[in-house]
Amino acid sequence: MFSSGGASMGEITDRRAKTDARIKDIQGRLGATEKVALGKACVYATGSFGRREAGAHSDLDLFIVSETTRDSESGDSESRFIDAAGYDLHQG
Repeated sequence: MFSSGGASMGEITDRRAKTDARIKDIQGRLGATEKVALGKACVYATGSFGRREAGAHSDLDLFIVSETTRDSESGDSESRFIDAAGYDLHQG
């Protein structure tokens, strides 16, 4: 450890390898979602996962950016969120 309390290069290298493995596991669990959202939404990890430095107790901060539709009459934008099974979550 550095005197400032930061992680050593060896610890960062280890965290990156473990973070990569955890992200690969999450991607595997969400495999069907990728087929549904392809070209319609993108997920970004931020924080320690985004830097590939997550520790054992790190939380997962995600941003989901999705395609929007614009109502031609009102001009209102509406985001469409689709779950892994392909259901439009805005429809009751």
